[in-house]
Amino acid sequence: MDGDTRMTYAELDRRANGIAQRLRDGGTGHEDVVAVAIPRSADLIATQLGVLKAGAAFLPVDLDHPDDRVAYLLTDSRARVVITTAADVMRLPLVDDVSYLVTDDVTPVTTGPSVVTTGDHPAYLMYTSGTTGRPKGVLITHHALLNQLTWVIDHFGLRGDDRMLHQYSPGFDPHVEEVFAPLLAGAAIVVARPGGHTDPAYLTGLVRDERVTVMDLVPTLLRALLDHTDSDTAPWWGSLRRLLAGGEALTPELA
Repeated sequence: MDGDTRMTYAELDRRANGIAQRLRDGGTGHEDVVAVAIPRSADLIATQLGVLKAGAAFLPVDLDHPDDRVAYLLTDSRARVVITTAADVMRLPLVDDVSYLVTDDVTPVTTGPSVVTTGDHPAYLMYTSGTTGRPKGVLITHHALLNQLTWVIDHFGLRGDDRMLHQYSPGFDPHVEEVFAPLLAGAAIVVARPGGHTDPAYLTGLVRDERVTVMDLVPTLLRALLDHTDSDTAPWWGSLRRLLAGGEALTPELA
């Protein structure tokens, strides 16, 4: 669920297959890193899934980050390809020896490439914030990712009828759980628009209108949403059955 867009699992699969086929046709496969520079959207989800289907590892790139950080990530990661959209390609710095693929030019296909990927192959590459120096890349294998997602699903009881909010930045590690845990559980993803995670009025309305059942927030944002509660409308948290809060200190008062 992305604004007015409603995408089924079959539609998501076809879009991901199209991405995967284009990557394989270009020679991309195991051990390659593919940067995904797309704002939070259904397109972002399909593209990351497509990179995995091609056997490569995806590198989430936040387009709101400074050009020098983005350029560093693309260079340091030795990304083979950068996938973006026609609307966002001009926001990217030019980097040597990197090819660019625009999702607008990719045709969805029913059958994707046949690729055998093991648990030891890299699934994604995430960089640290770099607050204490240069950002450092950490490669996460498929085995590690599956263990993480399985734990999230089992520990928090994610179900096929759940609707999980996706509001983290693509460059922030929890976004991987927000995307792939609900997919693995057969649930739905409710995508917050780009920039929406800074707008309490928008987020509370989205959670209420789309009947979100699971959400993961940093305590600061949770406090902002609670402070925005409007007594004249139905409680925005009425549909929630799981509320996760982490990444910062959670005070007893807020809990």
